[in-house]
Amino acid sequence: MQFNSQRYWLIGGEHCQLCDDASALMEACLPANIMNEVAYVDVRSSTELYHHFAVKIPVIYDTKANRFMTWPFAKEDIKRFFKL
Repeated sequence: MQFNSQRYWLIGGEHCQLCDDASALMEACLPANIMNEVAYVDVRSSTELYHHFAVKIPVIYDTKANRFMTWPFAKEDIKRFFKL
């Protein structure tokens, strides 16, 4: 699943209000240096992503550690995921 070089992915979909909410929540609680490592990846960009995450979006995925967190999540969950 390594087709985007960013360390972290926010996996979402087109016209997904929850994905927009997740993005805003991440921007509100993550420092800029970490947000610079986050790429938005459309769940439909690969069959593998779609099969794994389509009904779970938004998803925060750490490509290096191969771990993910699915919605719903709060600021505290995001901070714990990013070990802040």
